[in-house]
Amino acid sequence: MSTSRVGRRTSFTLYDETRRTLTTMEHALKKRGLDVDRTDLIRALVHCTPEKEILARGILRDQAERTPEAKAMGLAVEFAPIRMNPDDYAKLERVAAQCHTNTNVLLDG
Repeated sequence: MSTSRVGRRTSFTLYDETRRTLTTMEHALKKRGLDVDRTDLIRALVHCTPEKEILARGILRDQAERTPEAKAMGLAVEFAPIRMNPDDYAKLERVAAQCHTNTNVLLDG
């Protein structure tokens, strides 16, 4: 990814389950000789994953986080600051706006 296209800074909340998956993916890629780190992997996943899939996962995650059990467990374990290319950053902004709107409609409507 060109560094001139990686300019917007954002932060991701990573949960235990997500961290384990990313670590497994990192190890598998490194085993194949690719020098990747967690931020490279997250950027690649955001870039390649369709907006609708990110939205669906976001809504499901938001619903899960609203349960009393989830709130009691304190699910967030790490915050990963990442620089994103402007197009992918805009994609995440659109998804965040849609996720917030759709979650409110689903849960409050």
